[in-house]
Amino acid sequence: MQSAQAYIYMENCKENMEWYAAIFQGKLQNIQFADQNKKPCQENEGEYILHGELVIGDSLIHFCDPFEPKKQGNHIQIVLKFDHENEIHSVYDKLSKDGHIIMPLQETFWNSIHGHVVDRNGIPWILDYQKVSM
Repeated sequence: MQSAQAYIYMENCKENMEWYAAIFQGKLQNIQFADQNKKPCQENEGEYILHGELVIGDSLIHFCDPFEPKKQGNHIQIVLKFDHENEIHSVYDKLSKDGHIIMPLQETFWNSIHGHVVDRNGIPWILDYQKVSM
């Protein structure tokens, strides 16, 4: 297996992809638009996203506007691993704004800073920073 990657369907996909890119300091790529008839078309403002990718470090998250109703659920969560303590606090603050904190960021017995949050779009995130043992 080469990798496992998340695919997120959400309303206002373009706006939300840009929001996540700003939070994670990621790069948007391979954005493909579709018209109302679901046929590929030129990149136009206001069109549905047929497919888009957000690169975060060595990871890739795929996004799409839903073309049929989707239900938000808690059976899948996205894990974010951080290299720096200040980075986990910054991302946690941004994701939890207008969202819902499930588990506040806290020090754990496994020498980690760890927390769970559901963002404003209903996406559940697990954040983890493994502290360096001295």
